[in-house]
Amino acid sequence: MPISPLPQAPYRQDNRNFPTPLVGDVLFSEIRDCTRGNDPFPAYGTPHPNSEKWPYHKLVFIKPVPIERDGIFEFFYAAERDNQDLYNFQYLEGGFVLNRAYVILRSELATFNEPADGTVDVRFPEYKYATRNVKRIDEKELDSLYVNVEHIYSKQGVEIAKSSDSKTGYSVRRTTQIGVSPLRAAIARAN
Repeated sequence: MPISPLPQAPYRQDNRNFPTPLVGDVLFSEIRDCTRGNDPFPAYGTPHPNSEKWPYHKLVFIKPVPIERDGIFEFFYAAERDNQDLYNFQYLEGGFVLNRAYVILRSELATFNEPADGTVDVRFPEYKYATRNVKRIDEKELDSLYVNVEHIYSKQGVEIAKSSDSKTGYSVRRTTQIGVSPLRAAIARAN
């Protein structure tokens, strides 16, 4: 590859970000001198050139480095996130709603598994699947290849309806089962 790394310089720092609790999900960048060679930049999604050290990382973003000379760029690499169900949840609407946010490749959106309505969450069985929301990722380094898919679960006995009234875009309605109370059932059996 004609893009060569720069020799170690004071402005060149090891830039690593750990966006999840799993250490293998590291997002890192490398600064490179791209003035040598005539080949264009590698495409987003290209594996890292050092596949022994970074076997699961792909190029996700390139930006120019603001220094005295042109041709110096910062290359960002990220790995696909595995086991997201371990950490990707948050409670909303006072705990009545569970939101799971998945970071997946845009190319895999059509085949990404959407649970059937009413499916119980893998970790929190008191929540059932209600709906899905797909949106862009707020991190510019990941936005070129990845998309954010939210699976919205509601606590059993709570309905979720699409609305623009709340901060989350969903309104929560608590429902109550109407039926025979245990006390009335016992009285009826006694008579």
